Amino acid sequence: MYKYIALLIMAVSLAAAGCKDTDPHVNDNNNELMRKTLKETYPSLKVSQIRIEVKDFQDITILLGDKELYNETDETLQQVADNIAAISYGIYESNNYLDEGKVIITPNETASEQSSASGDEKKEFSFEYDKFKKDQ
Repeated sequence: MYKYIALLIMAVSLAAAGCKDTDPHVNDNNNELMRKTLKETYPSLKVSQIRIEVKDFQDITILLGDKELYNETDETLQQVADNIAAISYGIYESNNYLDEGKVIITPNETASEQSSASGDEKKEFSFEYDKFKKDQ
């Protein structure tokens, strides 16, 4: 009997260890940390629009309204997006089940994702978090 109880306790403990506490308030704090980190990493973002949305604790969209960054080459912007993917994984992974992300860069510092989607100029770079999960 005790053997079964011990096995049950061990199974529940292992299952709980694999679960994350998906708290939207933690993501609010993480959004502020992400903004601060982006502004430190990319100085032109200090006066630019940064919007971050975490959807269903899985997908992250980061909107950067920055003319200077927007005017960089696509190759440079892909490197920026890859770097942002790594930064966001480090910040958000412990509270989310990360799957995909995207960085949208517009020249308009007051842009929203809706205005970007409606035809305004934008450059969009998608990424998946799988490559970071394999490194663990």
